[in-house]
Amino acid sequence: MKLVSFTAGLGNQLFQYCFYRYLLNKFPNEKIYGYYNKKWLKKHGGIIIEHFFDVKLPRSTRWINLYGQYLRIIYKCFSCGVSKDDDFEMNRTMFVGYWQDQCFFSGINISYKKNLVISEKNTWLLGEILKCNSVAIHFRRGDYMLPQFKKIFGEVCTVKYYLKSIRKVEEKISEPVFFVFSDDIDWVKQNFTFNKVYFVDWNKGQNSFWDMYLMSQCSANIIANSTFSFWGAYLNKNNPFVIYPQKWVRTNLKQPNIFPKTWMAL
Repeated sequence: MKLVSFTAGLGNQLFQYCFYRYLLNKFPNEKIYGYYNKKWLKKHGGIIIEHFFDVKLPRSTRWINLYGQYLRIIYKCFSCGVSKDDDFEMNRTMFVGYWQDQCFFSGINISYKKNLVISEKNTWLLGEILKCNSVAIHFRRGDYMLPQFKKIFGEVCTVKYYLKSIRKVEEKISEPVFFVFSDDIDWVKQNFTFNKVYFVDWNKGQNSFWDMYLMSQCSANIIANSTFSFWGAYLNKNNPFVIYPQKWVRTNLKQPNIFPKTWMAL
């Protein structure tokens, strides 16, 4: 028996689901359950991956969750039983991490649910995206500006990074139209000017999924150092031109092995 922990927001849940599928392939005769950290998930709107994607999450029970809590306590005391990103061992019982590596998700098919109900406003925007050389550009600030996150993720995607990315897109794509997705549109308007632009700021809470969906429909993507942003580009089936930040975090952590070779680092 093995347990996979699911936690954090939609982007990380997608990585964790891929890792679960990876384990299913590695251990076809073993039961693999889900451990759902309700306290941490609640901060990000809960488990929302199954609302929008064609996935089958691992089942869980009250006993499984209690067992997961027990294993985490044992790990804190004796460093055994639990495998983490920076301490990965296949033969352990519980897996707690984000599993941001192509070896875990390449070959795993992730697709949207076929019966998704899109709002009138998002339907209108999708029409605008599909009729031009659309460029999704994602600015993530919000929680990245909080002290505990800023020291890790903040100020990686600087104004300079976005200006260089915009110039590169304008060199590559004829008459680009920018679609700005951000949790701080006012900051974007104060720091950048675009010839043709749409600002997208109405998809809130669980509906923020629609930002990811709309980004994945564009002709090109400029992403932030965010797993949400990454999936918006990775799920794009239009053979997009994608730019990502050369540095993912401010700390000495190495760049995650998640970027396709066809993408451009700046």
